[in-house]
Amino acid sequence: MWVKGDMVYSLSLSRLTRQHEKLENGDRTYTVRILNNTDMQKVLRCVLNGIGFKVDENLNKL
Repeated sequence: MWVKGDMVYSLSLSRLTRQHEKLENGDRTYTVRILNNTDMQKVLRCVLNGIGFKVDENLNKL
């Protein structure tokens, strides 16, 4: 999994499809990924830095 956090987009969630794998019988299995708190903090820091906000490890503005 990777994050491109320096760009902000407006999108419709109804147009997104979940990641899936097709099985031999034609069915699909859907993959669900959940970020832990540490990784989510890293994503938030990346996004904030990408839009010009400098923050420390605890997301406090510098």
